[in-house]
Amino acid sequence: MEENTNFVTFTKETKNGSTFLVSKSFCLSDIYSDADFIPLYITWDIVADKDNPVPDLYFQIYTVNSEDIPVSERIGNKYITENNLSSDTYYFLQALDVPSIDVTSLKVYIGVVNQISGNDYRKHLIQRDYQRKVQYNPSVLCVPSEEEYNKEKDNADFGRIENTALNEKILNPAGGTAWDICSYDFLNGLTPCNCTTIHPNLLRQEQMNNINGLFMVCNDGGVKPENQKEIESNEGCIYQIRSYDLATMTFVKSQNGWIVIDPLGGIENVRKGLEQFRSKFSNEEGNNSIKAVIVTHSHVDHYRGIMGLVENGKCAEEAFYSPGGPYINAPEELAIVSDEPKKYETITTGEDQIMYIAPVGFYDEAISENLYLGNSMTRRSAYMYGRTLPHDERGHVGSGLGKTVGDATGTLIKPSLEISFPDKDVRTFLIDGLTVSFLDAHDSEAPSEYHIYFEKYKTLCPGENVTHTMHNLLTSRGAKIRNPKAFAQAIKRSLEEWGSHLEVIIGTHHWPTWGKDECVDMMEKQRDMYLYFNNQVIHCINKGMNMEEIAEHFQLPESLGQKCYNRGYYGSLNHNTKAVFQYYVGWWDGNPANYFKYPESEAAKRFVHCMGGCDKVLKKAQDYFDAGDYRWTIELTKQVLFYPDNDQAIEIDIDYYTAARLLQADAMEQLGYGFESGTWRNIFLTGAKDLRENNHQPSNMNSRIDKSAAQIASLEPEQAFEYMSILVDGTAVDIESARLEWNVGFTTDGLYYRLFLENCVLHHEKLKEEPKSENKYTKYADMGAFAEDYKKAILSKEAHSNELNQLCDYLELPDENWNIVFPLDKKGG
Repeated sequence: MEENTNFVTFTKETKNGSTFLVSKSFCLSDIYSDADFIPLYITWDIVADKDNPVPDLYFQIYTVNSEDIPVSERIGNKYITENNLSSDTYYFLQALDVPSIDVTSLKVYIGVVNQISGNDYRKHLIQRDYQRKVQYNPSVLCVPSEEEYNKEKDNADFGRIENTALNEKILNPAGGTAWDICSYDFLNGLTPCNCTTIHPNLLRQEQMNNINGLFMVCNDGGVKPENQKEIESNEGCIYQIRSYDLATMTFVKSQNGWIVIDPLGGIENVRKGLEQFRSKFSNEEGNNSIKAVIVTHSHVDHYRGIMGLVENGKCAEEAFYSPGGPYINAPEELAIVSDEPKKYETITTGEDQIMYIAPVGFYDEAISENLYLGNSMTRRSAYMYGRTLPHDERGHVGSGLGKTVGDATGTLIKPSLEISFPDKDVRTFLIDGLTVSFLDAHDSEAPSEYHIYFEKYKTLCPGENVTHTMHNLLTSRGAKIRNPKAFAQAIKRSLEEWGSHLEVIIGTHHWPTWGKDECVDMMEKQRDMYLYFNNQVIHCINKGMNMEEIAEHFQLPESLGQKCYNRGYYGSLNHNTKAVFQYYVGWWDGNPANYFKYPESEAAKRFVHCMGGCDKVLKKAQDYFDAGDYRWTIELTKQVLFYPDNDQAIEIDIDYYTAARLLQADAMEQLGYGFESGTWRNIFLTGAKDLRENNHQPSNMNSRIDKSAAQIASLEPEQAFEYMSILVDGTAVDIESARLEWNVGFTTDGLYYRLFLENCVLHHEKLKEEPKSENKYTKYADMGAFAEDYKKAILSKEAHSNELNQLCDYLELPDENWNIVFPLDKKGG
């Protein structure tokens, strides 16, 4: 590639009271003598004395005859303009003055890149360095009013107790980082004016999510504290630990101590929060002791930290409730309703034991979500939560619902009691003298979930069905589609039950809402948002629109979309409309052309052939990138990335592959900067990072085995056998020779099972009594012993049972780090 060069020098000029660095004028035809040449790009490097390094400068290009109107965006060092410049026009560069610059030593190197093709073109793609800037989707640019934002910010910061914000990392037992909210401090000084790589709405949301510490929520009766003196007193009845993890942990005062709602996602995070809480209250007369733990639903960020609250193994294995009433020790004002004794159900445990209460189905749902798809969810959640991104304005800023998932230790244990709803959707209990009502909200945001109402404090905890963001109807990490009508119904029933008395909403993420009118308005607006998704997507389906067509143009009415808490910081309009479509009619749009499509690699092979080769595809991809069509750039470059290496019709060149991944990374990055949704931003920026690094390595097999054995050890026998049945690689089983039948006993619990492999499927059935024959029968003390033998069988086929050795021949432990942006079989590097 030929390149002519020229340096331009600068002077300082004053315009409208400001001092600028202004270059001498230049004409591109003076650099290139070829009269027919039409330049594509202009680049420069800044040259300066080594003792006076030049700080970051941002120029704009002007034509000499139109000094008031720049012909480029604000652009930085090593920039390549996206538009052609005329070869016979005189231009100059202008930048705001930087006092430290010695203008006499400042020179800018101008280079014009000629029309190029083939290998030079690919090298050029690899070497480019575009100035990052945000381009917003108009459908998400509508911004709530300043009044709306100020109200949200006031609520997010209200009630904070001094000196409880984190000022250092929370560490896990291995010495790694469990949680680091301080790494997001860079957000606090940013504004939409000085930050062009974060959507303004998301920036404000994540600045509010930065606010962390111990907060007082309300006094008795749901009364909001009036001033900081009252906040700092010990008179509060509800407190929250916020942004010590993705979720929020709440302390509610009961008769003899405190009830905790949602013990976060990690033990170390909970212990730090409990330490802050107990620093507020002495332990005289047990007034900071934990009497009960209530988990709102079956998602991991709300229960894994439970052992951070349970000291000396005091969590009750069982709790009991007894119907009837009136409860003798109920406060008088709660025991009388319309002159009739109020009926209560009481929950009790053994002395000095903590009640651990969850909704019906909690334990099974918590296991099953990770049992079946744990490997897939872990990999996809790394994209959704941006686990590998740097914490800066071009990387991770948060997820909208909170910051991110932490890296603390945690566990799942069986609750003392799962509350069921056999004949009505609301049940009321006395828990350590406090009246607590539960409303069934299963199959809404989680399969197992309820809302909680504290009558004494006029406070509602609506699980995760009411939050300060639009929620997901289908999580990006992959799970069952959620029913938008169930969201709406749970909110509606809570309004019917408690709306007339409600004073405070405490979420399991974010900050509270105070005041009856504000609480009711928020619940009504979120109820109607989810119903609008449901009804209008169905309306569009019945008009014949497909999933992409609906998602591309779907918008909320202004009365809903202008509310901060209905913005798509976590869920999004596009994703949620697709979720509703799939919930009702599945993935197919009804068009036969979309019913039997090729997989990506086969489609890519044909696509590249039709386009005339990878170089032609890349040239078009670059054109679309220059035009700002990043979505189509990604589609085109994907064809090159997924083009089969072994196809001989057109030989793939490593330069093509490199150019494709780098151009796609740039396109994903540009899209990521413009998204209002934190999860969408994370997904695209993580994709860009993986594309640039190109260093995928499979996860270590010994690590996979250790995790698999630990999973088995933590499960009940039937759940472990279910898990193992999913690990069976059906293609590896020889149906003719695979005759596996095996009896397994667990002597500690007196449980016995028959396992057998049939039609490449592993079955299990529970036996009523211990097998009498020792043939093909292996005894284990418990699941821990079974897991150890399983590990030996996987590693070396030296288990105590030949049947287990044989079974493990058919098991496949999948890679935990499988490719996402590259073909599955593509190796990094």
